[in-house]
Amino acid sequence: KDYITRIGGYWSTVQGGPFSKPGDPDLICCVQGRFVGIEAKTPTGRPTELQLQRGREIQKAGGIWILARSVEDVENGLRNGNIGND
Repeated sequence: KDYITRIGGYWSTVQGGPFSKPGDPDLICCVQGRFVGIEAKTPTGRPTELQLQRGREIQKAGGIWILARSVEDVENGLRNGNIGND
């Protein structure tokens, strides 16, 4: 969250409940005008198939989906999505 804020992005957390979509990423972000979904996991955590499906849906829609176990994963995911490349 601090990293997204530091680079000038917007983020919000997604809370599960009756108005949420199961499998949505933990963080919904906008960075340099691009939609970014970040699924946060521990170093050994594994995403569910539903989380992976949501990631594919985000990518198909033109957004960026990042499976993040570290800030470096977020940096690399944004770079791979052509955000922050000078």
